[in-house]
Amino acid sequence: MGWGLSRLIRRAMLRNEYRVYSRLSGVSGVPCCYGLLDGCYLVLEFIDGVPVRNARINDRDVFFETLLKLIKDLHKAGVAHTDLKKKDNLLVVEGLTPYVIDFGVAVIRKSGFAPLNRYLYNLSRKFDFNAWVKLKYDGKYENVVDEDREYFNRTVVEKVSRWIKDTYLNIKEGLRGNR
Repeated sequence: MGWGLSRLIRRAMLRNEYRVYSRLSGVSGVPCCYGLLDGCYLVLEFIDGVPVRNARINDRDVFFETLLKLIKDLHKAGVAHTDLKKKDNLLVVEGLTPYVIDFGVAVIRKSGFAPLNRYLYNLSRKFDFNAWVKLKYDGKYENVVDEDREYFNRTVVEKVSRWIKDTYLNIKEGLRGNR
């Protein structure tokens, strides 16, 4: 697990992930967690799936409808994944069934008065829905149909991130053109 600060951070993320899996126990589309071994190893059900980036999805409409329900079920349980845009965090089983994995940076909604947690949780929920739209439409936001627009609401973080990436790519392209 490493040493020093990075070890502490990884252990904290692992404990958070264990709490998330515990809260999501029984949610369809989330692997079963068998426990945390020696405080260092998360023991999870094996899912014989393919990362969504490499998967052949048999019926896109059914797949994305099921994925949207899964995301809503996560939120109903008080968990926002936060990192669904990373295509390795989403597995496809038998070309049809989505499974969400890797909850290391997920946000758990706390009960009671927790304004910072509520802000982060709601922001993370937006990340999850925006990721669903991005995956469903393969990043072609101009193709988003009206019924899916309610799930697409770019956050300031995403807008700034997009601007930085576009600026970097433009500069890089400009430098290549000067050779």
